[in-house]
Amino acid sequence: MRLAVVAALCAAMACAATTPTPPAATPAGVAAVLAERALAPARPQRTMLLGVARAGQRLVAVGEHGGVVLSDDNGASWRNAAAVPVDATLTAVRFANARVGWAVGHLGVVLRTEDGGEHWLRQLDGIALARLAVAQATASEVAADAQRLVDDGPDKPWLDLLVDDDQHLTLVGAFNLVLRSDDGGSQWRVVSQQFTNPNRLHWYGITRVGDRQVGVGEQALIAAQTDARTDAPLKAIKSPYDGSLFGVLATGERSLLVYGLRGHAFVSNDGGASWQRAQLGGGGASLNAGLRLTDGRIALADQAGNLFLSADGGLHFERVPFAWGAPLTGIAEAADGSLVLTSLGGIAAVPKGVLAQVKSSPRP
Repeated sequence: MRLAVVAALCAAMACAATTPTPPAATPAGVAAVLAERALAPARPQRTMLLGVARAGQRLVAVGEHGGVVLSDDNGASWRNAAAVPVDATLTAVRFANARVGWAVGHLGVVLRTEDGGEHWLRQLDGIALARLAVAQATASEVAADAQRLVDDGPDKPWLDLLVDDDQHLTLVGAFNLVLRSDDGGSQWRVVSQQFTNPNRLHWYGITRVGDRQVGVGEQALIAAQTDARTDAPLKAIKSPYDGSLFGVLATGERSLLVYGLRGHAFVSNDGGASWQRAQLGGGGASLNAGLRLTDGRIALADQAGNLFLSADGGLHFERVPFAWGAPLTGIAEAADGSLVLTSLGGIAAVPKGVLAQVKSSPRP
């Protein structure tokens, strides 16, 4: 399950407007991970990869040891990015347009690219985040949380990010860590207090449903903004399931799908007020990744290497005739309509013709 995948690779968070240099007191191991790795793999498409996204016509995947791999031919071939300034494992990647995007990961690392993923600049790390949190802390409870970041050191990862455009983005991660930037990452605000999460559980996913942010996480955590203001608080929504939720997808202006442990997925068409359980054809493993395709269908990928497709808004899913021997971690739709999947065993691809074989009408 995704929790196991993320926990098996853990680390932290932080902040700075340009590429920060670890302070002299930084432990040698942390400093090494926050430095550029010495050797890129010869076959980057066969390394452990945890996320993938489209950047115009290009595909960009991220993973272990600061891995960023690029494809300009719909996933047929892959190469390493020209410059990645960290060796930290990267967990997710999102783009605002064909050129500007962000990758996030362990040790609180946040990277920005302005050339479609070729070159990356480190904007944040866990050491700087702790300093930022202390500087912004006001109330005693918030100050205590900030001091914990300092005391713990950079040991908490970012797990997802929402990119609204090339200026506005929100990062979520372990232990209720949430940051927001309104200027492309030059400056950051700690907004954890705006997310209802009294037990400081992990946030695993965030998206925008209509004009409101929705987040999901550990132990059935779901929260949604109460109105369309940028800084409106996210209030708890009653969850349809008591297990962890690893992702959330917007499927309409007020429609969403959440998914997580043991093949559980649920659909709401009223902003989370009521839910229906999705029916997966032969599922049961934890669902790690999801994507709404350009034609409106919904894809889900699981820990057992299975891919599922729905043509009715997520109520019914059919298994895609595709087998992969490693847990799937991310999904992107290539420009030619095929799906490209990341996994703990590297890149897998599902041609458009295979997707067309999946029954399009819901099961009775």
